[in-house]
Amino acid sequence: MSTSEYTAGSAAVAPTRRASDIKGLKILKAPAEGGTKKSYEDFIKNIRSHIMISWDGGNDLGYLMENMEEPELELPDELSESEKKSML
Repeated sequence: MSTSEYTAGSAAVAPTRRASDIKGLKILKAPAEGGTKKSYEDFIKNIRSHIMISWDGGNDLGYLMENMEEPELELPDELSESEKKSML
């Protein structure tokens, strides 16, 4: 690990990013560990809610998580040259 990183729990995290606590988020378990479909759905719902509220562009990611398909994004009619360069 480089000196420009620090650990949060057991994972290395870049200093420009911060860990985000999601209230009520429980550890997700596989079915073999006693996990259920309901606990999985609650886990996804909790993360989706957090993303939609806290992140720029979170509504698009929330749609993706809920429907498991990419949202249709409207492209602007005219783009500047710098916008065209960064368009994916």
